[in-house]
Amino acid sequence: ERRMKGFLERIAMVLEEESLAKRGERILIACSGGVDSMVLLDVMSRLGRTSGFSVYAAHLDHGLRGREGWRDQRTVARFCRSIGVPFLGGSSNVARLSEERRVSIQLAARYARYAFYLESLRQIGGDKIATAHHADDQVETILMRLLRGTGPLGLQGIPMKRDSFYIRPLLGEWKSSIQEYASSIGLPYREDPGNRESRYHRNRIRNCLIPHLEAYNPSLKACLLRLSTWAGEERQTIHYFIDNTLKDIEYVRTGDEVAIRRSKLLVYPPVVWKEIMRAAIQDLGEHYGPDGRCQSRMIDFLRNAPSGKRMDLPSRLVLGRDFDEYFLRKRRVKEVRTDLMVELTIEPEWKGEFRHGNYLWNVSVELLARGKISDPRGRAFHQYFDICELALPLCIRTWRPGDFLEPGGMKGRKKVSDLLIESGIPRRRRDEVLVLSDEKSVIWIIGIRRGRRGWILGSSREVVSVKIDSQEFASV
Repeated sequence: ERRMKGFLERIAMVLEEESLAKRGERILIACSGGVDSMVLLDVMSRLGRTSGFSVYAAHLDHGLRGREGWRDQRTVARFCRSIGVPFLGGSSNVARLSEERRVSIQLAARYARYAFYLESLRQIGGDKIATAHHADDQVETILMRLLRGTGPLGLQGIPMKRDSFYIRPLLGEWKSSIQEYASSIGLPYREDPGNRESRYHRNRIRNCLIPHLEAYNPSLKACLLRLSTWAGEERQTIHYFIDNTLKDIEYVRTGDEVAIRRSKLLVYPPVVWKEIMRAAIQDLGEHYGPDGRCQSRMIDFLRNAPSGKRMDLPSRLVLGRDFDEYFLRKRRVKEVRTDLMVELTIEPEWKGEFRHGNYLWNVSVELLARGKISDPRGRAFHQYFDICELALPLCIRTWRPGDFLEPGGMKGRKKVSDLLIESGIPRRRRDEVLVLSDEKSVIWIIGIRRGRRGWILGSSREVVSVKIDSQEFASV
């Protein structure tokens, strides 16, 4: 009884210190019927009664073990009934899923299991999913990653919390402590013979490699767990540094794209480039970063790629360079240009708005006497035109191939496409550029360059003011 009380107290402390389960929350226990998840279910139901959170249990029969799988689910359901915990059961044809997705049985089972847990969480209006990973699982995970050649990030192992709603309250407990707790209260649970089969990689590490290494160092597990803790602490330091670096490199997230100033990034060593890329990939919603080989390709790209170059990454991501800018974005199935044309109403005061790209654009048009303008040169998004020199109507539209502008300060005319390149507008952004035109030609590449037609001169009498500003949809 003393050991049982100590076990409960340790888990209660973890829940509080790590903010894993709070009063009023609904916690779904992912329960296979094995000793680990049954102990988790029992402990969380006891602590829930004293701490004010609700506990539910979910079990998925993978359809791989016939009647044994059904007996697993029955064991969990009966235990839930005995302790007053609501139970959600389900089944899946994992073998068929494995064939359809062309993945291993283990990976297909994981897909099915986590999809079922998420759906169960939605059904109960739950807050978190608790899984029964423990310290031995952590050690096995670290060894598996070391054998694959992991970096510092992989040495962290399994996190106590993931995606804000996956929690692992038993992560600090050894398997032996979990089994002792189960024995002390006579907890029912099921044994999966598959855990002893040497054909599975993790089982070989658990049953063969770890005992072999413990002959060299009996404290192997504790050492690897300590290594994981240190790696996690170092990651926190790196995160702090990276968070402060993002502003310096002009890191900007817009929609499904991240942009970074190339000249600012290259000031830092390549190890920082890796962390910035990892942060950007996570910012775009991808939880798993690139492997070592892909990271090497990315570093080579950042160092050597010319402007206009693109590189495909896993998870349907694209890394590219446009002039002094790197960008990372989700791959689009098909690039579709959206044409726009908005005719301006010329009257004493007129306002309009339209959507284009990721922005809401606001336009203000005003008729003024020449004498009311103090600075006729205008600004990037506010220009003045002599209305008598223009061929009305005026339109704001997307530029077209063949458009030209008569730039101020030079003779003749120039293609809009050439002016965009000279201005350093990234290729992927050029279709978003808007122009102001009259019946003859483009008179202003908005925000970039205006033409000499319609310049305000001393002889000008009536002037039209065109002012434009924009807001991202997310901030509207």
